[in-house]
Amino acid sequence: MKSPERVALGLALGRRAGEVRERARVQLQAISGDGPEPSAEYEDHRHARTIWGTLLIARWLVTGEGADEEEAAWISQGGEIAAAEGVPMSISTRGYFIWRDAVVDVLREEAAELKSPPGLLELALEITRASCDASLVRITRAYDRRLRAINRELREANEFKSEFLARMSHELRTPLSAIIGFGEILLEGIDGELNAAQRDDVQQMHESGRSLLALINDILDLSKIEAGKMVVASESVDLADVARGVLLSLRPLAQSKSLQLVSELGSGPYQVLGDELRVKQVITNLVANAIKFTREGSVRISAEITDSHLRVTVSDTGIGIAPEARAIIFDEFRQAERGTTREFGGSGLGLAIARRLVELQGGSMGVESEVGRGSSFWFTLPLAADPGVGARLASPAEGGASPSPTAAVRLPSQTRDLVLVIDDDDSIRRLMVRRLQEAGFDTAEAASAGEGLAAVRELHPAAVTLDIVLPDVSGWAVLTELKADPLTRDIPVVVVSIIDGRETALDLGAVGYVEKPISPNELVSAVRDVLPRLREAAILCVDDEPDSISPVRRTLEAAGARVEVVTSGEAALARIEQGTPDVIFVDLTMPAMSGFELVVRLRTRPHLESVPVIVLSGRHLDSEDHLTLTAHADRVIAKGELRLVDLTATVRQALAHRRPLALRAASEASS
Repeated sequence: MKSPERVALGLALGRRAGEVRERARVQLQAISGDGPEPSAEYEDHRHARTIWGTLLIARWLVTGEGADEEEAAWISQGGEIAAAEGVPMSISTRGYFIWRDAVVDVLREEAAELKSPPGLLELALEITRASCDASLVRITRAYDRRLRAINRELREANEFKSEFLARMSHELRTPLSAIIGFGEILLEGIDGELNAAQRDDVQQMHESGRSLLALINDILDLSKIEAGKMVVASESVDLADVARGVLLSLRPLAQSKSLQLVSELGSGPYQVLGDELRVKQVITNLVANAIKFTREGSVRISAEITDSHLRVTVSDTGIGIAPEARAIIFDEFRQAERGTTREFGGSGLGLAIARRLVELQGGSMGVESEVGRGSSFWFTLPLAADPGVGARLASPAEGGASPSPTAAVRLPSQTRDLVLVIDDDDSIRRLMVRRLQEAGFDTAEAASAGEGLAAVRELHPAAVTLDIVLPDVSGWAVLTELKADPLTRDIPVVVVSIIDGRETALDLGAVGYVEKPISPNELVSAVRDVLPRLREAAILCVDDEPDSISPVRRTLEAAGARVEVVTSGEAALARIEQGTPDVIFVDLTMPAMSGFELVVRLRTRPHLESVPVIVLSGRHLDSEDHLTLTAHADRVIAKGELRLVDLTATVRQALAHRRPLALRAASEASS
């Protein structure tokens, strides 16, 4: 007969085993979710933990020693104690266990053999716990691999979707634009007057085409944003001017519904940091939506400064939005109610794109609304502290890394020259890119003036090819802006256009001209002719401390340049008499002849007038110093701000600076 104590102990252990088995089942379900059956790694881990927990009980049965604090905590977190209905009856030092088909009410006497040899039980505990730890690592790694694979598949699917949307949008937009254009020809009566019925039919066709084109453009914008390829410039924008233009263009639509269109912007300073085209797109969307969903009353636009941002609000007296619908109206292809689409039309993309564009420019967007009273959509943009300062922003990519810099733009490699192709014709742009890549160049693309300017400022390409006929701003305006900006004026630009404008291009600062239709060989030759190549450059560095200039020398030599270092101004002048370098680096703080004196003397020699001089300054410069250096040097770089990663781009720009003079002289000589 078993004593009541042993029976109670057996029942207690049985209940404990049942609890642990249930916890193990829940734990397994939490780990594997709705996925496949438990992995072999998990079963190994579960088995090892079962043995370890059972051994703790066996130790208690044999020695009376319970679990310590660490062991108890470990068990309470999910250790499977006696998950199998039995206990180990013999143990080897290799960690193998022999199970006896028995219930858990093990007698003390039967478990006594675990004491011999001495220490075997403790050794078994250590072996089993190590097995637990190792199997847990295997489980973690297995599920980590599975998670990475799933994420990779999702990322690839999203990229494929974005690529497909972009491709289809481009393919659809071209013929649709032709349909709309021919519709306008019919409406204008160029091919003869239409009767009333015909005019109504063509007008409906034209408006439907416009709506479809707007949807395609929205899909294209969304695909760019999702792929991380949407480019937004960051420049000073007069929001009041942009808003006035939007209200002027939408006033006829408001008047057709007898709505008041009111600007409450006033005359306060409304300079924000953003992309003017995208700011206009956001305001247009909000005002057009307000007009669309307002049957009577007014639509108003106002602004107020909040901290370092400007908050712009577009309010209406329209139908309003229910609280439960506000959470979804910024989602793609979603509107407040299904009936909204039937009555008012729209795809549900406009607000989603507007919000994403605002976020790309460092702002946020939201809505306040009351059903039957109207809505107020607001967005914020950072104030422009310095209207002259601008840089490019792009949508973030996975992992917080900087994404692709521009629509269809690839980052340059470290060994090939990058050429930026700006052309709105997709087929021609692709042809040019292909020819340049076959010739050994890296390429970047932009389909508009805005994208092109942003890409130039971000990527600092070795050269730019520029079409004159662009959808937003003419190529002449782009060329003028590039040459007016000190950061981009030295980048060589080759105009590629069907327009006969060679002289105009050279007058505005272009260094080459290719007339369409393009000959592939002519394009490649034109780019090669204007492209400064470091491996052909002779660079003279003047610094009394060769060690301090060594990083510059080594970086340029790695890029293929021939670099010579001299340690004084006198030595530099003597070296120049033997041959003219392509670029000269000058340190300001030198004994005897200072860098200031050297740059002045360099410019007094006629054959050095076009040689770029880059000053490296390790000292603070006052306004008089800057005035002197600006008159005689091409660039002034503080040594503490010199980034070697930008050094080759700086030298390329310097080399390009002397090209326009030579090309101009050649052009004048041939005319």
